[in-house]
Amino acid sequence: MTVVNIPTPGNNISKKPDKYTKKSPDMTADHAESRIFFFNCKFLKFGTDDKVYAAAIILSCALLGSLLLVCVMLAISGNQDLKHIAVLLVSAFTGTSGYAFGRASSSINKEPADD
Repeated sequence: MTVVNIPTPGNNISKKPDKYTKKSPDMTADHAESRIFFFNCKFLKFGTDDKVYAAAIILSCALLGSLLLVCVMLAISGNQDLKHIAVLLVSAFTGTSGYAFGRASSSINKEPADD
């Protein structure tokens, strides 16, 4: 096995990373600059710096919890008026969670900007 000596770089090194070496900030670390929303569970860790995305996630979770509560109440009481409330909650949950998923997929597919 031969050892190849790699020359040290000169003094002409740019401080600005290019699009291949630039990394996004880690929003799941204990401290992240400009982080808006952070969720930490044993098996799931998530953070974002986008206010609209964070609001969509929080609203989707609240609607899902409300929907589950209404479904339990519907199963216990049998009140058919709760069925209309459940339909409204499903529609709202579908819209907000779809927006959150769309926002997440658009941020994943973004190419780093060429500066």
